[in-house]
Amino acid sequence: MGIDIKINKDWFLTAFKDKGTSLRQAAKHLEIDPSAMSRILSGQRKLQMSEAQELARFLNVPVAEVLAQAGMDIHEVPENSTIQLTREIDGDGLLSARAEPTALQYHIVAKAKTSLASDKSVVAAEVSALDGSFAFWDGATVLFRDAIEVEGQLADSLCVVTLSDGTMRIAHIGSTRPSGESTLTLPDGKKFKDTIKTATPILAVIP
Repeated sequence: MGIDIKINKDWFLTAFKDKGTSLRQAAKHLEIDPSAMSRILSGQRKLQMSEAQELARFLNVPVAEVLAQAGMDIHEVPENSTIQLTREIDGDGLLSARAEPTALQYHIVAKAKTSLASDKSVVAAEVSALDGSFAFWDGATVLFRDAIEVEGQLADSLCVVTLSDGTMRIAHIGSTRPSGESTLTLPDGKKFKDTIKTATPILAVIP
């Protein structure tokens, strides 16, 4: 006898329609057979955690929402993700290494949307700022990719950048020249130019 999972099939079908996609395309994204996707939506096959993460990314919705609509017990979610909380951000937006890196709790990741559905290469930094421009973010978690270069076209983006002197900070990139020289705006509004070594957009700020 097959299993009977209380999944909200209509929610998933509506989500596919709103995205302009289909069950078959979702199955292709998950790298499973369309028949397996049909069994998931019929409650005959359990959605795996890794599949829930990828489906959230595909539908551009929070992982927690997919878990809830798939009838999965939220307590099945691992307590900690594979994302490591390795950095701290001060009130001026400067990043530094945490003395003791720890695994980021999964419920924090679950609040974020699709770009965080996969833990791959994601870095977490906790804001620790009692004063300064980032004081209003005190205690928040900032997620971004571990960059080794300036990623794509980042003009008009809030990013984590590595400056020419090796320091990392949060800054708004106004423009970037082919030489790598960028116009940056700091949290306090100060603007300056520097040839940045790496830059990656902020994926999410989680209170």
